[in-house]
Amino acid sequence: MSLPRLMLFTRIIAAACCLGGSLMCGANSAFGSEASYQLAEIRHSTFGENLGLMRIEREDMADQLAGHVINVLAPGVVAGDGGEITLAERLLGLALHLDPRNRKAVVTNFQLRRGIQPDQVATDYQRDTLSELFLKRAELLHRQQGADNAYLAAVLLFAAVELNPKNTEAVFAYEMQRRDSGEIDWSRVLKNNEGP
Repeated sequence: MSLPRLMLFTRIIAAACCLGGSLMCGANSAFGSEASYQLAEIRHSTFGENLGLMRIEREDMADQLAGHVINVLAPGVVAGDGGEITLAERLLGLALHLDPRNRKAVVTNFQLRRGIQPDQVATDYQRDTLSELFLKRAELLHRQQGADNAYLAAVLLFAAVELNPKNTEAVFAYEMQRRDSGEIDWSRVLKNNEGP
């Protein structure tokens, strides 16, 4: 190979390596190697007083969601897994909006924001049972009026599917809701409501 051709070939290889490195850096950032848990401190719920759940139901749901985040998602969150971080923020955000003073959810949010893995906790339900309970509650909320009930129903369907993707009833209901109403606006549970 002649010297000019060799120099051209070397430049092409160098440019490809630089471009490849840049793309890989971008890919790592996009897919979570640089991701970090950033759920806001939730002090006021996005849900009003007319939500179709009793206070005790809200507290129990918050407890169960926080328990799932602790036991299943927290290791991935601390390791910087972007998918686990996104899911944990959504589920823990929902828990905190259902019950902003829920001890388990508040402590878990504090720890994950600092990269601390919470200790495992006992939960009342297996994942498939909890998925079924969320599906049933979503169905009841769908029958009630009000934007808060409709929104919570959609989010609970999402949670039911994430907890147990083999729950075909939940998957079908979630897919129909998504097709009819579009994607969920997660900003409602990922930020603090300013309150009254």
